[in-house]
Amino acid sequence: MKLKIRSRVKGRVYALALFIIPVILCFAVFPYEKACSFLTGKTLATSPDNLQLLRHIFISLSAPLTFMSIIAINRILKGQGFYYGFIGGIIAIMGSIFLVMDQGSFWLARALLYSLGEPNTELALHLDKTIEAARENLFFWPIFLLPIGVIIQSFGLVREKHIKPYQNLLMILSVLLIVILPLPSLKWISPVILGIALLPLAFKVLHHSESLLHEV
Repeated sequence: MKLKIRSRVKGRVYALALFIIPVILCFAVFPYEKACSFLTGKTLATSPDNLQLLRHIFISLSAPLTFMSIIAINRILKGQGFYYGFIGGIIAIMGSIFLVMDQGSFWLARALLYSLGEPNTELALHLDKTIEAARENLFFWPIFLLPIGVIIQSFGLVREKHIKPYQNLLMILSVLLIVILPLPSLKWISPVILGIALLPLAFKVLHHSESLLHEV
């Protein structure tokens, strides 16, 4: 009885994580300036720095949810897709660690810049550019281990028939679009596609948590 209750609770938590991740990522890359200009004909009454902070808040919130989703998929894959889940999970967790390090360095840099007082001084601006360049060089490509690992896990989900092949293709497409889309204002399409791919899996985990997440 306790195992069933535990599985139900975990199912709800994992399903919520799978559902919320695309929503948070959509908020993180959404073109607020373009949307405001299109809807109201006016420019957004906030600074680019505030928007950057808002985007990083959403990305930071997505990190623990992403980790939970990776664990959830790994728990689901017990048969033919076990090794896909295990290997993909390790790769994705490495990517999520780099994501946490990247966000941690961003917030530490913000704290350092604000400790200098006036953020628009020549020293602060130079330091900001230096830190951003270092973050990009250190963490940009390693973070892609995260979607690569999740895609590997998705092949295991297809193999065990937890998702359909079109969902696997949508997950791959969402990763490709976030990389190749030339306009930042179009990058919100990627998490929308990811949401379409993950939503059926989230509902399946929610309604069949006892069979999917049972503990031996």
